[in-house]
Amino acid sequence: FLMASRRALCAAVGVLSLALARGSAIDNLVMGSDPRKPIETDRALLCHACRAIVHQTDHKFRHLPKRSTADVIDFLDEVCNVKYLKIYESIPPKMKKGCEDFLATHGGDEIEAALTAGGEGASDKLCLELTNVCEGIEWKKPNLPGYEGYVPPEPKEPDAKPKMGKKKKKKKKGTDRPQAASKDEL
Repeated sequence: FLMASRRALCAAVGVLSLALARGSAIDNLVMGSDPRKPIETDRALLCHACRAIVHQTDHKFRHLPKRSTADVIDFLDEVCNVKYLKIYESIPPKMKKGCEDFLATHGGDEIEAALTAGGEGASDKLCLELTNVCEGIEWKKPNLPGYEGYVPPEPKEPDAKPKMGKKKKKKKKGTDRPQAASKDEL
């Protein structure tokens, strides 16, 4: 009986291994969305990315009386970083993909000029009038209290190596006294 059980187990393992090797068992497995699945860029994602780019650019240069085109161009190189995209409707990796695709498709002098001008209505001008990516798409501002005044945290500079102090070894109780000699040592 034990030998038959081992044979059945080996046969089952062999069949399972063959199925896994062919991929048929894994291909039909359904357990939620596949994290390896490529992110598809649709118009809604491009719209949200456009609005996020305008919002982040306005935030970046909020303290300057006038923006320079060179500063805006430099910021566009980093605006698609996930650290800037955590408050929007889609998850940061999806927003990053939308942001990169938006800039690749619509980036250019007109976009840079609109972002350099900034101000009230910049989001509508860029995302509705110039690029038309938000036409017919409802824009939901992030659901955060005080969104209009939201200030994303500035990236932290990595600290220098922390100073490592010498650790003091703890003394065991009774080890600072000389040990008495045993009878065998005498």
